[in-house]
Amino acid sequence: MLKSLKLTNVGPISNMEMAFGNRLNLVTGDNGLGKSFLLDIAWWC
Repeated sequence: MLKSLKLTNVGPISNMEMAFGNRLNLVTGDNGLGKSFLLDIAWWC
């Protein structure tokens, strides 16, 4: 289980850090913001 995700100079993101909760985590937003990109990065981690 991922507890946090920190990205530096990966794809279109220059610097980002996320901490996940213990239970349910939702990532929402408009099209083209990078939600699928975050899932791809989590999968490759």
